[in-house]
Amino acid sequence: MLADRGRPPARLDLVPAAFFLFAAALLAAPQPAPAAAPARSHTIVGELARVDFDRGELTVRAPKEGRDHVLQVGPDTRFVGGGRALQLADLRPGDPVVVVCSDDARGGHRPTLVKTGASRYAAPVPGTRRP
Repeated sequence: MLADRGRPPARLDLVPAAFFLFAAALLAAPQPAPAAAPARSHTIVGELARVDFDRGELTVRAPKEGRDHVLQVGPDTRFVGGGRALQLADLRPGDPVVVVCSDDARGGHRPTLVKTGASRYAAPVPGTRRP
């Protein structure tokens, strides 16, 4: 047995208590808010079925998906056709379109770009005739 040299005995029972206090302080610290998921970007290829100028809505018939998409046009939506910028008033039902959308938090489609006119590289939309 070693001789006691005048030091008090080590207090090993305080180590676990200090550890638990430190862990509790870490858990109680405010956590950063989770980052919002990035908006998913995708395209809708089809034909304009309806243009509602009063509401600012486009209805795009997408035969590949077998359904119609009702899209709310926003102030940041760009319209392009024939190599020039267009406006919503220039769109007509029956126009072939490619719409680039990003989804909002609720999963709704927000159009960012609407391109009208047939592309020489795109496959024809079923049920339409070439001019």
